[in-house]
Amino acid sequence: MLTVEEADAPSQDLDGEPGEPGEPSVPRPSRRRIHRVRGTRTPDHRTRVIELTMPAKPVLRLAKAQGVALTMFLTALFFEAIRRTDDGARGAPTMAASVPVNLRQFFPSTSARNFFATIRVEHTYGRGEDTPGAVARALQDSFSAEATPEALERKLHRLLRIERLPLARIVPRPLKDMLLSLINHLNNRGLTVAISNLGRVTLPEPAEPHVGRMLFHVSAVRPQFCAISHDGLLTISFTAPFVETDHVREYAALLTEAGVEVTVSAPRVSEDELSEFET
Repeated sequence: MLTVEEADAPSQDLDGEPGEPGEPSVPRPSRRRIHRVRGTRTPDHRTRVIELTMPAKPVLRLAKAQGVALTMFLTALFFEAIRRTDDGARGAPTMAASVPVNLRQFFPSTSARNFFATIRVEHTYGRGEDTPGAVARALQDSFSAEATPEALERKLHRLLRIERLPLARIVPRPLKDMLLSLINHLNNRGLTVAISNLGRVTLPEPAEPHVGRMLFHVSAVRPQFCAISHDGLLTISFTAPFVETDHVREYAALLTEAGVEVTVSAPRVSEDELSEFET
């Protein structure tokens, strides 16, 4: 069974601190206990992948009924699946997610490289309505407040100031890599899940009729899910470094309970699973 480990991470609801001249104050982070999913590592330390495939329209209707974007709806379902399957998450935990934002929607770019930032959203249970729909709406409000040109520009300016510090330019590369790795590790301690949603994909006409379901996934040091839709099919790929799958099973059950037909693809990873296949 999965367990939950708590980690200190900043939240966004306490006193503000002054920003740059002429800028509004920036919320000063408080310390909250963020639940992290833990489990048994896969035998060869590879990432475990589980794919859920379903019709896209019913899921979009469910998200629209709550007045939220699909990404926020899927994130709220993930939080609920963790709460239902993990004994340590059934109280009043705070769960946090990292959501990428395509910066080309806000700023001009001619680069062919990835041009994105991430926004952190979270929800603390036990402070109001905690149904998946209510959680999705709360996440959507938090995300919308941060996904504005002004808020993203302030964030990018802070990152650029750090990157352009003279000391940062002369630090040897091996030391810089080690520092960045440490920062990334600390950041991961404040997340329950990371998300990536490529949305609906349209291929050029010669290829479009010959391609059905599409999927993608990334390796992960913590639970992560990736969503993509094509030809009317939505595929959600869950990745984690753990063998446990209780939360993914519950995720599929939540969708099924809502009237969505879900197909699950889960390769065998552990010795017990492989032995069942052999017999």
